[in-house]
Amino acid sequence: MSIFKNLKVALILNLIEKEEFIDYVYDYYQKTSYFELFFDIICENRNISYNKLYEILDKYIIDKNETSDFMTHSLFIYFINKKFKNWSIIEEKLVLYYDYFKEYLNTIEYGFWSRLNDDFRLRKEGFSGCMNMPKELENYLKSYNLDSIEEETTFLKKIFNLKIRN
Repeated sequence: MSIFKNLKVALILNLIEKEEFIDYVYDYYQKTSYFELFFDIICENRNISYNKLYEILDKYIIDKNETSDFMTHSLFIYFINKKFKNWSIIEEKLVLYYDYFKEYLNTIEYGFWSRLNDDFRLRKEGFSGCMNMPKELENYLKSYNLDSIEEETTFLKKIFNLKIRN
């Protein structure tokens, strides 16, 4: 698992606000001087653009095609479901997530992810879709034991805790 690709995707999905990330980087770096990435971000100013932030993160993503793992996958599912309440927005975020981690997702749940991707594209083009929404999406989200993730934590704290422990 690369924390850098996960951070980039979380920023793109709006699971982490840029300001929250920058504040965390400043605070964490002052305490530990850990991660070269943090130094690169601190060298920029707090008004760093999203594009510059993505560019810095890309420098640390060694394998652009790397996949997620089950633990970070569960975190993405949990936080997408927690942050967005409208099923069509959740579907859109999941399809965007799928675009970044399709190699992994196709190995664990190909049927669901390919149908979700097709459904989203059909609806975007004005058709009715190929899934019974929102029921199928709700059933998928319920299939994860999302209650085991601590409610009060943020995606950012959770992903850093995972990386540091592993």
